[in-house]
Amino acid sequence: CEVLAGLVKLQLLRARAMVRALMNLMREGSTRCAAITCLGKLVETAFDAILDGCNDQLLEDLRQTLHDVQDDWCAYDVQYISQPFRWGRQWEPPQLVLRESRPAHRAPILSMSVGGPKHRMVATSSLDGDVYVWDQSDDSVERVSLTASYYSSSVQFFGSDTLLVGANGRSAGMDPVVHLFRNDGMGDWSDLNAIMPDDGRYITCIRGLAGLTHFACGVCMSDAGYV
Repeated sequence: CEVLAGLVKLQLLRARAMVRALMNLMREGSTRCAAITCLGKLVETAFDAILDGCNDQLLEDLRQTLHDVQDDWCAYDVQYISQPFRWGRQWEPPQLVLRESRPAHRAPILSMSVGGPKHRMVATSSLDGDVYVWDQSDDSVERVSLTASYYSSSVQFFGSDTLLVGANGRSAGMDPVVHLFRNDGMGDWSDLNAIMPDDGRYITCIRGLAGLTHFACGVCMSDAGYV
């Protein structure tokens, strides 16, 4: 996004073409988030180029496209983009609603991750050794079990149907393990692969990196923490 905005600012890329492309992407739910992010960077970096390169009709189309975006999660971004144009849409913070899940874990929850299709699933890890995947669309709960000698210290969605799970041993001297689980579409999670960080004592956190081809995990060594 920063590169594209820079090219528009230097007039190496037409602002009109860029704005039209982002408007088309905003109309599709699957690309709306990326389009709004890029549009925000474009307005921030090359606002004068947008005014110079877009006629009144195109700017009105852009204003209407932003107005039609009703997703609560991007209301602040829409307001941020609209401010330089002096287009009025007052952002209001979303109302917080407490929704309790059914009991599942038998010990404290240590971490959680949001993911799955349309980001409507929540995965939780716990001292009880299990990982539970909660589906908000139908209130179903799926269990991902580890061996009895390990507990799940951290969990992270790694794509819509894959989980990274950091597991630590319950006894001293046991090496921590990172597991890769995948959902078969029928509610069962299979252990595809596992790796043990060298000389690690326990895993504190885990995150998938861009492109979903690599991950990072925080590992506590004898006297320090490493990635």
